[in-house]
Amino acid sequence: MFNLFKKKNPDREAIHHVARNLVASANQADKMTRIAVGHAINMANSMFIKKFGSVEGFQATPKPEQIAYIKASTEFVEKLINQDPVAAVGARFFSIWVTGISANDQPLLSILEDTMSSLSIEGNLGG
Repeated sequence: MFNLFKKKNPDREAIHHVARNLVASANQADKMTRIAVGHAINMANSMFIKKFGSVEGFQATPKPEQIAYIKASTEFVEKLINQDPVAAVGARFFSIWVTGISANDQPLLSILEDTMSSLSIEGNLGG
């Protein structure tokens, strides 16, 4: 009830909307598409772990470096869209998830985590 007067952040609302749309699309996708998206998520996660070691390692990184990583990740997604649109969806999932980690946006992470986990399993040799 007391949250009624809380000012909403339009950027935050927009990214939550994108995340919900990604989840809905992924949940309706055919098996091969889900495997490909999951594989892209797994590849992005491998690169993330190689660079930061863990989520905690990323969170311990100075904010400017976190933002630079998110920006580079977003730029990569934009380039990938024309080359491999399905892989771009997986990369977009991961980029938004990393944004949620950086911002400590638990509602955003909640939108993504179950679907990303399922896709990741499917992307690991088809589940």
